[in-house]
Amino acid sequence: MEVFALRWAGRIVVGELKRIMNLAGVFLADHEPERELIDSITTAFLSKIVELKLEIPIIPVLNKLDLWKDNSIAKAWQDLFQGDIKECYSLIKGNYGVLSDLLFELSEALASFSSPIRVIPYISL
Repeated sequence: MEVFALRWAGRIVVGELKRIMNLAGVFLADHEPERELIDSITTAFLSKIVELKLEIPIIPVLNKLDLWKDNSIAKAWQDLFQGDIKECYSLIKGNYGVLSDLLFELSEALASFSSPIRVIPYISL
């Protein structure tokens, strides 16, 4: 998806496909051994940016959740996607300095675009 999700061609391809079928995207956040909560929240923002840019619903999926070192990631994603930014902010407040405040302000802006969607935690076998 990265190949065209952030380029002008992506909007054209998705626009043409939307004319002939219903579309949805899957945003797969994969496991990285040293990923921190703040990195995952930033990734969630990228998912929302792709959704707004392509104008299709995005289903966020946290892959290999059993391998993630921080169990609060699924909760933070759920809060962020459903617009509960105060709860999301409480998970990062004070831990990441100015970046925490920046993400809180960005969360407030994105709250108006919150989706009635549930994050899908996926455990690979």
